[in-house]
Amino acid sequence: LPTVDDAAFDSNTEEHNAQCHPDTRTELLGQIRKWANDPQAKSIFWLNGMTGTGKSTISRTVAQLFKDQKLLGASFFFKRGEGDRGKATLFFPTIAKQLLHKLPALKPSVKEAIRADPDICKKTLREQFEQLILQPLGGIRHDMAIIIIVDALDECDGDGHVKTIISLLAQVRTLSSVRLKIFVTSRPELPIRLGF
Repeated sequence: LPTVDDAAFDSNTEEHNAQCHPDTRTELLGQIRKWANDPQAKSIFWLNGMTGTGKSTISRTVAQLFKDQKLLGASFFFKRGEGDRGKATLFFPTIAKQLLHKLPALKPSVKEAIRADPDICKKTLREQFEQLILQPLGGIRHDMAIIIIVDALDECDGDGHVKTIISLLAQVRTLSSVRLKIFVTSRPELPIRLGF
């Protein structure tokens, strides 16, 4: 799978970016932990705020927390102007590849999707999501929550792509064999507000 290797929270390019100081943002971090562990909570937690309010710092903090708890399935930190990190093109293949490391049981389904359509990563976002993520996850059973972190969704080029990503991610609530949860941060821009 072609992926955006430097989009993960723990990639080399993100290495020197800050996380929350242990005694800060405790109430918000507590709310996020509660959401992650509550089987009845909604599948998407949207943290929005203006530029410079610390959304990415919080994203890195919760990504590390969930990684330490073995709940992190994948992360993608959008960054406008940084090649594929600012585009939706390889968003779902990147998430799928990270999920494969977390859940090896997905490999047969993902391999079959690639075999059936070697150009799947060039198809619509909907086809990528359904073939590489939704259908493979629907075919396995996993008891613990799996968290995907999507930071700075507003930095993804193309309002249409942003709305599509939100619409597709909302479909994870249909999964019954896996409790997949998505933590998303962005500015409260109109296309994103409308998407939610």
